[in-house]
Amino acid sequence: TSTETDLTFTPDNSRLCVNIPITNDTVVEGNETFTVNVTSNDTTVQTGPNSNSTVTIIDNDELTIGFDPSTYTVNETDMTVQVCASIQDGSLQRDAVVTLSTSDGTATGASSGSGSGPMVGADYSDVTVELTFDENTTEACVDISIIDDDIVEDTEDFSVTLATDDSAVMLEPDSAIVNILDQDQITIGFDPDDYTVAEGTPTVNLFVSVIGGTLERSVTVVLSLEDGTATFTSQDSPMDYNGAGFPVSLVFDEGTTSFNISVPIEDDNILENPENFNAVLSSTDPAAVLDPDTATVTITDNDVVSIGFDMDSDDVGESAGSVQVCAIVTSDGDLERNVTVTVSTSDGSASSVGSVDYTATTVDLTFGPGIDEVCFDVPITDDQIVEATEDFQIEITSNDPNFQPSTNMTTTINIIDDDTVTIGFEPSSYIVSEADMIVQVCAEIRVGDLQRNAVVNLFTVNGSATAPDDFAPVNVQLTFSDTNTKECVNITIEAEGLNEAPEVFSANLTTDDSSVILDPQSAAITIIDNDTLIIGFNPATYTVTEGTPTVDLVVSVLSGNLARDVDVTLTLQDGTATGMDYSGPSPLVLLFSPSVMSITVPVTIEDDDILENPETFSAVLTSADTEVVLQPDVATVTISDNDNVGVSVEDPSYTVDESDGTVEVCVVLNGTIERNVSVTISTSDGSAIAPEDYTSTETDLTFTPDDSNKMCVNIPIGNDTVVEGNENFTVTVTSNDTSVQIGPNSNSTVTIVDDDEVTLSFGSPSITVTEGINSTYRMCIFKDRELKEPITVTVTTVPGTAQLGDDYTPEMFEVVLSGDGPFSCFRGNITNDNVPEETETFQLILDDPMIPNVIVNVAADEVLVTILDDDLQIITVNDTVIGDPLLTVPLHVMNLNATLGESMLSLCYEVHGKADEYFNLISDAGLSVNARYVAVNDYLNVIDLIGVVAVNSAGVEKEISVDLNGCMAEVDGVNVTRYSSDGTSVRKYSRRVRISVPNCDGPTVVMWVVCQNNILSDPFTGDDIQAEMIKFVVARGLNLSPKSHGLIGQFWSVPVNMSIYTGPDKNAHPGYPRYAVTVDHPDSQRTFTGIFYSLTWEFEEGPCLYVGNRQAGPIYEVDDPNDSVIQGSYEEYQTDGPFGTDFIYSKYDTCSDGSA
Repeated sequence: TSTETDLTFTPDNSRLCVNIPITNDTVVEGNETFTVNVTSNDTTVQTGPNSNSTVTIIDNDELTIGFDPSTYTVNETDMTVQVCASIQDGSLQRDAVVTLSTSDGTATGASSGSGSGPMVGADYSDVTVELTFDENTTEACVDISIIDDDIVEDTEDFSVTLATDDSAVMLEPDSAIVNILDQDQITIGFDPDDYTVAEGTPTVNLFVSVIGGTLERSVTVVLSLEDGTATFTSQDSPMDYNGAGFPVSLVFDEGTTSFNISVPIEDDNILENPENFNAVLSSTDPAAVLDPDTATVTITDNDVVSIGFDMDSDDVGESAGSVQVCAIVTSDGDLERNVTVTVSTSDGSASSVGSVDYTATTVDLTFGPGIDEVCFDVPITDDQIVEATEDFQIEITSNDPNFQPSTNMTTTINIIDDDTVTIGFEPSSYIVSEADMIVQVCAEIRVGDLQRNAVVNLFTVNGSATAPDDFAPVNVQLTFSDTNTKECVNITIEAEGLNEAPEVFSANLTTDDSSVILDPQSAAITIIDNDTLIIGFNPATYTVTEGTPTVDLVVSVLSGNLARDVDVTLTLQDGTATGMDYSGPSPLVLLFSPSVMSITVPVTIEDDDILENPETFSAVLTSADTEVVLQPDVATVTISDNDNVGVSVEDPSYTVDESDGTVEVCVVLNGTIERNVSVTISTSDGSAIAPEDYTSTETDLTFTPDDSNKMCVNIPIGNDTVVEGNENFTVTVTSNDTSVQIGPNSNSTVTIVDDDEVTLSFGSPSITVTEGINSTYRMCIFKDRELKEPITVTVTTVPGTAQLGDDYTPEMFEVVLSGDGPFSCFRGNITNDNVPEETETFQLILDDPMIPNVIVNVAADEVLVTILDDDLQIITVNDTVIGDPLLTVPLHVMNLNATLGESMLSLCYEVHGKADEYFNLISDAGLSVNARYVAVNDYLNVIDLIGVVAVNSAGVEKEISVDLNGCMAEVDGVNVTRYSSDGTSVRKYSRRVRISVPNCDGPTVVMWVVCQNNILSDPFTGDDIQAEMIKFVVARGLNLSPKSHGLIGQFWSVPVNMSIYTGPDKNAHPGYPRYAVTVDHPDSQRTFTGIFYSLTWEFEEGPCLYVGNRQAGPIYEVDDPNDSVIQGSYEEYQTDGPFGTDFIYSKYDTCSDGSA
């Protein structure tokens, strides 16, 4: 403080002092001085030598300089970090110098000398620099270079330190830590990513390696196995590979850059197609780039199948028409794929040329799951020829690489001939004069043909004539063949020189050949004494065809001498032929004389138009002359019919509705008959196929004289639910009767008019896509029933606020709906125009198709497509309440492939099952599945029993259950390990049960009930709890219909839309993409949006939309529009037992009308 004061000295006081106030100002400023001067106005006072004095003010203030902040975090890729020191406390009026220098921590520094660059392995550049603070400079910063080294390493740090020689400067904080965050990545993947291994190989070795990058720290990668067509059930019961011990963690570091992982391959003795499973890499380490992250292992089957005939030979009668031959699987093991073999015939002694003995046959037989025997027919020709037993062979071959030849690859078919040939005497009576000395007796083949020798014995038998007095006895063998149809034998007649009456003996035939019929078996031989006059018919039998004008009867003097006239009377007598069939003079007197020894009598034969059997009449000789012997005195005339009748199908075409059940086809006979006429009516496939569309028919119809000339047959028509258009088959009439002429309609076409209708509809009334995210949209057209042939429908786009070309393409789609699949899908393009715009819409219109002979209805024919601009809406999420075991339902995702490149998404939700109660999982046409829950502890309930009610293909209801205790399976209360009947099968493995049921008109449902021992997380304490539980999986099936219901069934065919989601949510998972998922259920109560994470659930491999709680992992669901996943409440799905079928939201039906 500036001071001026007067001091007065006295005699007693020669020293005086003054206190000058010094200001303590907290400013660091260096030492300062001011001057104190002594002056006096008293002339007697002389000042000096120290008339003034310098006062130095020593500055004792301090300044605090330190880092602010004291911790820095920098990405390695930022290249620099700026570190700043500033005056923390105090002020300056002079310079203050502080030295800043770096020192290594886990990061290594290096000098960046000119031209040499940082040393290898360095993380930053060393810095030592002086920082000068003054009155105007209160903060000083230094840029420190960070080295981006492409090495994956942990977060590293180095220190920055302050130092000074200025005692007035306090350093606090005098050091700072710089953390360098590593941004480098390392590529790890399968090398190779495709493996093929034979089933019998013990293991397949998977190689996982560092493909790119350098490591200075450890990176953990998890290798998991996922079922494809190859499956793994448990360590106790593996199927195709053994995944016990997986997933495994692979820890890569500086010294470990590759792993060789062995996966055991099971040898199952089941013939199957090549199967595959996937090995998948995952990692939570952001430095790990996994590419390729999936390896496919293909297991080629090493099992073989042997197929042979059930018999090495078989006999068939020639008249059987065909022989059925069966081939069977002769090897052990099961078939899980089809195996085709070819069976073909080859000639032995039987010939197939021209189908003379049998028809050459080559046919493919297909064996497969449940098919271990296949039979086929070989046509046998009934040729009416007597021949020896003949044979041919049938051989099995196959091009299947797993086919192994075995015994019974060839079978021999013996054709046993059952034809007959008639051999008899012709003529059957002989007259011989004693003077002739010899009579020749002949036997011949009268009916039939021979292709082998037939032996007949001819021998004589005494009558009134006896051997050896009247004739020489004969006993000879006659051999007939195809070239020798007649055999004659001479019998010697003995002349006794006695005058006697005519005598008779016979020649008889016998044979041991069962194919030979002897008729006439006996011939009468009359020996006439050469002194007796004999007149008779010569010959005594006549055959004439109806169209011949006359038949000439010859009567002759057969023996003796005639020296006078003799009268003989000829009379005609009806037999089966009457006066309408013949005419002639009767009675007629024939006058014989020495000059007339033979007389011919013509008899007129009438020609009618009546089809009849052969008819006969007789001519009889009588005479009053006692010296005349009439022998033979009767002649028989047989009239063979020459008439024909026409047989025709009444109409050349018939039309029948599929629902009529039968079609009546009639055959008409044109003409008059007096005998039976047989025809055969048979069907053959056209576009209609038996037995699916109609019942194959072959029926013999016999017209009799008493019947009308029209006969009909009813052919059953199949009434299916397949939309197939009009179909046809052919009805043909044939006859083996040579008197039957077929025509004018030898066949008729039957057209089955299809009355089934298919209804088409879009899978959803609306879809929403985001312009910059979804480059395409996907829509599906559903059909409500099966089509026999594919149909093509047209979908047209109609602009709204969205315009064709600017916002979407194309204008039109041609969509082919296949015969069997429930739906067909198509994709359109969304244009990303980078123009800010409002939400826009356009429509898809399903045009009403015009398809010949197919009735197509269109129900839901419009879809509103909404295009959102790139700005995404925010979705607020919340966790749902605690539940119990989680179920998964496959969902139909409209645009999943375009969004994720995945093929499947599952809706995952929890069932709030009460302990000791039953809940319905599936209710469908002819199918119900219920589950029972039991308590694990106070908070966790699990499934321990599955009850299935199903209707088999015979319409019989079956009750199937699987109990966790021993994983026991029962059918109708009976314990089974393997059951198969009428389309329903149950097969028990050690810890799993496969159930397959027909499901009425829907596709077959295949279900797995897996008994597991799992580690569950207590939802309240977080403790791990070991629990036995049942996992229920629907592998295939269910009607894709809104009628399907139950906790699983109600979501079976619900479409889902997805779009990338960037809004806020709880418990975000960095590094995992998120997607907004909209479930568009037809019931608006169950329409909700959730957030999808590309994570996996430990019991369900694959992407999963979680809408339950934390028990199964991260599960999220939005608060708006509502939190309800299922229709109604869980309690409303409770049933009264394992086989209960009384439900609130659906109706179980026994397939009687094919509805649910």
